[in-house]
Amino acid sequence: VQAGKDGYVAIDRTWKDGDAVDVGLPLGLRIEPMANHPQKVAVLYGPIVLAGQLGRKGFTEQMPYAGAQGSYGNMPTPRVPVFVTDDKPVDQWLKPVAGKPLQFKTTGVGRPNDVSMIPFYQAHHQRFTVYWDVFTKKQWQVKEAEYEAEQRRLEALRARTVDEVVPEM
Repeated sequence: VQAGKDGYVAIDRTWKDGDAVDVGLPLGLRIEPMANHPQKVAVLYGPIVLAGQLGRKGFTEQMPYAGAQGSYGNMPTPRVPVFVTDDKPVDQWLKPVAGKPLQFKTTGVGRPNDVSMIPFYQAHHQRFTVYWDVFTKKQWQVKEAEYEAEQRRLEALRARTVDEVVPEM
């Protein structure tokens, strides 16, 4: 059954005990650009927002339960990869992981590395992101030079830094 112009489906019938309605939603991969920044996108599988796993480096078993006493803020933030897709459709560069429902992996587009993705609702006790910068190869050549210059600036700042105070919230 297809929805009408108003987006609704009307089922007009006499119902009997045991009748059922099965509703299936298409579960294709798609990207949703941010309204004010079309180069930054979220990746979805049907209605499911996918989160990229950025790792647990430095996490302890107690950290998720530490509340305000935790030290998440003092941990180095991993570099969030960007995707160099050359405007290819998402299903050409994000592939399902065999035998692992709702898990995906980018293939050859992640800079500096490809990323595993899982449903956002499963992304806990780790670093993750749901928004990604997406570039063509030409755009990335320009942006990569900017990223590298910023990295050099931050490294020079760290070399001159004697101490640092990170306020806890």
